[in-house]
Amino acid sequence: MRAVSFGGRVPSLAGILGVAVLLVSGCGGSEADVASDSAAATAARSFSCTQTTSSRGTYRQAVSGTLDASNLPHDVRVTRVQTGVVEVTSANPTATPSYDGGYWKQTYGIDAWFLGTLATGYPTKYYYFLLPPAPGATFTALLKTDFGLNGSQGNWQHWMACTAQ
Repeated sequence: MRAVSFGGRVPSLAGILGVAVLLVSGCGGSEADVASDSAAATAARSFSCTQTTSSRGTYRQAVSGTLDASNLPHDVRVTRVQTGVVEVTSANPTATPSYDGGYWKQTYGIDAWFLGTLATGYPTKYYYFLLPPAPGATFTALLKTDFGLNGSQGNWQHWMACTAQ
């Protein structure tokens, strides 16, 4: 066995206790904190939705994105099924509880999320994605596209069959 020299100094009791506290408590958090952070990171679920209402093939739409641990949508993308062209994306859609006077919430129990605006062409298009407050593994959602402000030029209402995992 080799002798360890402390350069003529004996470690203090405070130094030894300090090292012991670091070893027991860890650096940067408890095991519960790490488990909580890990659960939050894995709680995000991806979802994909396909239009179920009839329309011409060139207009058929799909929606995809993620739901966080609180079931809030993120990274939502609306595409045309036939061409794969992305119509609109939203990293963090905006909750719009009074959308259409609350009709969709009151009648179908679905929450409205504003995805964004497409100003190319006429009229300007406003995209809303409506989904249940606690989507399960499968759920029904609605993609509503308003043409012109508040749908003044009409709208599309496309029901969607969705899966989340």
